[in-house]
Amino acid sequence: MLSESEKERVTRMKLANLWGTAPTPETAPNPYLEQFTHGTFKGVLTWEALDALWGRVAQRAGEGWYVYDLAHAPPGDPFSETQLADFLARTGEWLRQRQKQDHCGMVYVDSHETPAFLLVYDPKNAGSSCGVGGKRTLPAYTVSLLSPVDLKLAFD
Repeated sequence: MLSESEKERVTRMKLANLWGTAPTPETAPNPYLEQFTHGTFKGVLTWEALDALWGRVAQRAGEGWYVYDLAHAPPGDPFSETQLADFLARTGEWLRQRQKQDHCGMVYVDSHETPAFLLVYDPKNAGSSCGVGGKRTLPAYTVSLLSPVDLKLAFD
């Protein structure tokens, strides 16, 4: 959960974006929020590509990956190597069980070769990628080398 000062900063950032004003240190976006909002993500289309991506993330497990389950508050600390390995295994199975297709298509990554930020969507709650009605569909999880902020609060 965000502190009162962080909530105030998010509100100022939303207003600055709405009014088109230049960001100040108080309204400047958080690097995590900036990447989530304005970053470029590529789809992971096949299960083989997902397995390869998981392998690249696992190889860099000691770099401090934050796994943010949007059903909960953002984590304060990165996952341990064991926690990350467990998450990747459980999430790969979860995606396969829920997707029931011969393709993945529910994971997006900033770079397939050197991943640093991943979005994992729930196949049963994927919504529309174009944000129909102006409402953005949030992922079920983010996996990032950046410390996350509360996306539900930021996009409320």
